Amino acid sequence: MKKLYLVTTSFDEEKQGSKTDCRIDDTPNSHYTMGILYLEAYLEKNNSNCMVSTAYLNGVEYNESMKRLKNDIKSLSPDVVGISMVAHSRFSSFRLIEYLEKKYPKIKS
Repeated sequence: MKKLYLVTTSFDEEKQGSKTDCRIDDTPNSHYTMGILYLEAYLEKNNSNCMVSTAYLNGVEYNESMKRLKNDIKSLSPDVVGISMVAHSRFSSFRLIEYLEKKYPKIKS
């Protein structure tokens, strides 16, 4: 059985609260990426041979988000990490990809 970890990373820390902040409002649930939800639903509906774990950390502060992701990846030992990337989370997503490539080169991301 393959282990799949689907994540949405934190909004970019340097943007939050600044004049260039792109968020519509300050609610932590203002930007959910539908791709992960669709993928998770499809895998569940079709009884795939995957164990799926998810983390929606769009409203979590960057450092806390990365801490949780690193802990989850270490404990879950996923075969694949799917990272949803939108404009607001592009830098934190790239940082996670770089971390995975250095620390866990066998995990597909």
